[in-house]
Amino acid sequence: MFGYVKPVPEELLVKEHAFYRALYCGICRAMQKHTGRLSSLALTYDSVFYALVRLMLTGDSCTARRFHCAVHPCRCRQCVEETPTLVFTARAFAVLAYGRVRDEQADRRGLIRIPLFFAARVLRRAARRANLPQLAERMQEELAALAALEKACCSSIDLVADCSGRMLGEFFAAELEGEGREIAYDIGFHLGRFVAAADAAEDYEKDKKNGNYNPYLYIGNGAFEEGERHAAYAALGGELLSLEEAILRLPHDRYPGAGNIIKNILYLGLRDRIAFLEPQERREEPVL
Repeated sequence: MFGYVKPVPEELLVKEHAFYRALYCGICRAMQKHTGRLSSLALTYDSVFYALVRLMLTGDSCTARRFHCAVHPCRCRQCVEETPTLVFTARAFAVLAYGRVRDEQADRRGLIRIPLFFAARVLRRAARRANLPQLAERMQEELAALAALEKACCSSIDLVADCSGRMLGEFFAAELEGEGREIAYDIGFHLGRFVAAADAAEDYEKDKKNGNYNPYLYIGNGAFEEGERHAAYAALGGELLSLEEAILRLPHDRYPGAGNIIKNILYLGLRDRIAFLEPQERREEPVL
């Protein structure tokens, strides 16, 4: 999920972009307060999508104020004030960031393991302060299942994507109930599958060069040429359609602006991330 789930800012209204940035600042401040100042260094803009989904499901009201921060000391910035949703987002992202670093430690070799070691120490403490043991346990279960697939050199992108899907499904649905939990789980599940498959496709050349596991290396002759790329693009498009169905079940009337940001991410941001797989002839079609 890290680095994938972002809007296209140019296509947002000014007030929507301002709210998006203010929400990120609010999550950052909540993370510094509840999981430790250094833990906020692991925060990404993906967290805003998570917070937007939960805001629409919980109905928390948001107010913003201007403040100074260490990153932008010379300029006041808008920041959404602390709400239960922002606090939970901060805590959950500390758990997710720690899991990601642990997964990176297991996959990487060489000098890159040194900064990962120190990052893991910081984020382990942050994850403990987050105090979400059930979420942490489910995440570790799925990471262990993913490690087993990697060890077996699994060629099924679906099995790998399912691990990511179940993990993000639990992540989105944590501490929600009823229909809201079902909607959040479906959003997380399909987003997790999309991110895992897209990330594997994007990292194919790098993983092949570095000898890292990638499911596309074990499909067919492992070349991931034009036919395989087109198939991956079509499959990812299908995953976005499933994600769209889940997103459309959100109560968009609660936060129309938030709904517009989510749709921007779905229809533009995520599509942009897989444009490198799009068939060449489609990229060259004239825009009317």
